[in-house]
Amino acid sequence: MKRTTKALIALSVFAVFSGLTMPPRDAHADKWVIDGDTAFEALENNAEWNYFSSDKENGDSHVELKDKRSNNTVIFKNIKDSKGFGVAGGRGNGDTSNNTLIIDNSTITANWIEGGYSYNGNANDNIVVINNSTINAHVYGGDGHLKDAIGNKIIIAGNSDINGTIYGGYAMVPGNETGMGMPDSGKNWSGRADDNEIIIKKNTSENALEHARIYTGYVSITDDMVEYIKANNGVPDDMFRKENNTLTLEGWSGRVEAVRSTDNINFFDINLSNFVSDDPNIAKPILTITGDDVNDSFTNIIGTDATAYIGSKDINIGLSFEGGQDIKAGETIRLVQIGAGDATVDENKGKKIKLSNGGVSYAGVAQKVVGELSFDESNDDTNNKYIDYTVKSVDLNEQANVVNEGRAAAAAFLWQGDELISEALGQLNVEDKYGFETFAMVYGNDSRYGGTAHDLSINGWSGLVGVGSNNKTQAGDLAWAVYFENGYGNYDVTTSMNGISLDGDGSAVYNGGGIAARLTGDNGVYGEASLRAGLLKNDLDHGLQNQAGEAFGYESESNYYGFHLGVGKIFKLEDGASVDTYAKYYHSTVKDDSFTIDGDEFELGDIDSDRLRVGIRYNQGMDRTFNVYYGAAWEYEFNGDSNGYAEGHKLEETSLKGSTVIGELGVIYQPVNSPWSIDAKVKGYGGQRDGYSGSILATYHF
Repeated sequence: MKRTTKALIALSVFAVFSGLTMPPRDAHADKWVIDGDTAFEALENNAEWNYFSSDKENGDSHVELKDKRSNNTVIFKNIKDSKGFGVAGGRGNGDTSNNTLIIDNSTITANWIEGGYSYNGNANDNIVVINNSTINAHVYGGDGHLKDAIGNKIIIAGNSDINGTIYGGYAMVPGNETGMGMPDSGKNWSGRADDNEIIIKKNTSENALEHARIYTGYVSITDDMVEYIKANNGVPDDMFRKENNTLTLEGWSGRVEAVRSTDNINFFDINLSNFVSDDPNIAKPILTITGDDVNDSFTNIIGTDATAYIGSKDINIGLSFEGGQDIKAGETIRLVQIGAGDATVDENKGKKIKLSNGGVSYAGVAQKVVGELSFDESNDDTNNKYIDYTVKSVDLNEQANVVNEGRAAAAAFLWQGDELISEALGQLNVEDKYGFETFAMVYGNDSRYGGTAHDLSINGWSGLVGVGSNNKTQAGDLAWAVYFENGYGNYDVTTSMNGISLDGDGSAVYNGGGIAARLTGDNGVYGEASLRAGLLKNDLDHGLQNQAGEAFGYESESNYYGFHLGVGKIFKLEDGASVDTYAKYYHSTVKDDSFTIDGDEFELGDIDSDRLRVGIRYNQGMDRTFNVYYGAAWEYEFNGDSNGYAEGHKLEETSLKGSTVIGELGVIYQPVNSPWSIDAKVKGYGGQRDGYSGSILATYHF
């Protein structure tokens, strides 16, 4: 389904469930709200409306806007007695398109209600919403008289009761107008009825449509046309075209007199526990056909209930399941059950009625379900009375792996902050600068990590502030510090399902603190260590979707802790220059977490990082005020694996294991007779981690 179409549907449904405050769909549309019987009766004397009263034989009493055929939003609410009058969103001679008709908490008894009806034009892209209402009338989303009825929608919700025939789109040529000519005369008999949809919402009562017939896309065929088809041994390819008309049951089950003239039937948001039965004789069907005539049969007719000479088209059945279910292979449910009498499933069954998407469907956001249809093959009077669906396999929906990838991205961003305190220690533990010190550091980076299903890309800012002291001891210069750390990063993910791509925006935020110390001996050998702990938050917006196209994200919170150990030696050279060689080991752990997405339970394990970095840095030592240094290092991640489960299925492991080479260039500025020192550097990364970073460290020596 196109996203624009879904947006229109969402707006209409929103109107129903939010007090009918929906603005017009079009910026230039007009909106009318008729609230209550008194307001309805007052339309008779309203100059903007036609209040047409017919005799009983004609049966066409209705109210319609004058000279406003398209781009209307018309809301009828709290109407308890329509007195035999039908209502329309737009009606007249010419195109009647882009209308929205909403009937809420009302009873309409009439010949028909229509989103858009055209005497001699197109009736396209109209929407009818029926909520908590009783409709004793035929319902048309769009009715194109001599032309098209394309892209219309009917949405049924709440405690509604519809007694009549429901047409998503109806392209019509009345019998008394067949004198226009036969097809070989070059004139068209009727228009197209494509891309129409009828949606029955989950909260609709089970008996709402017990006395209704459903046709999602209908092209009328008169008796004269049937005679022409008989004479030509079938329907010409260019006649009576209708494509991609859909009935969608959004978690609804119930009874309908007939379902016909429908290309696609979607059984969405199925709760298997409501329908699975070990005994097929007591299976509860999702859709029950109550009609008992041959013309109530479950089949996709071309344009008339008399199919003997016309034939039928394919029906594609789509399914989706509620999230959070333990779905097992072998489970069987009944999709369609035909009642008594002559009504049956289309006689070609498996040749005409097929599962869409190759039999693949989805449960929530985490499970992929493959199944198959089976049909009634009995030879007694119950022959050809049902359609069953059996689950053949249940696997992980690959898009769920994005959760592991997002978690790995957040952890990688946290781990980048491991080195900040180590850098700060170097400036606290400066020779000949003793006493109390404060410091602050800002670090920004843009990094990409390979070795995953989708390369992880994350950028952001980190920082720390702290206090400490550098003291002269018998063992050497000892610096210690306590600090607070914070970081905010962003990452992007892309997923796809059923050919629809979705771009998700992720963010990682951590807050924590730690302690650190460094001891440097008179011979230049030093050792350092730090401990850190805090909370990591990882949020992802629009990272996953279900089969209905709804987008989902998640929020995760995990505690983290870590430490680092380092040793090195500073070799003093001539003219104040020096070489620093070092080896540092970093360990971090992000603790496990669990959360629910669209009913599916995600359980994520601990993520551990163990990294060894060895490197060398050359300090030019030009003077005490301004120094330039260069460095190179090699780092290896021994761990970095992210694991978890989605609704019991193991997620694909995301690993950050591998080697990275690092180059750096920095300057240290220490003004004469000033307590301040500034250390600014840039780094470049290649290998498992690609990208660059920059940081500024400011230290104040009291």
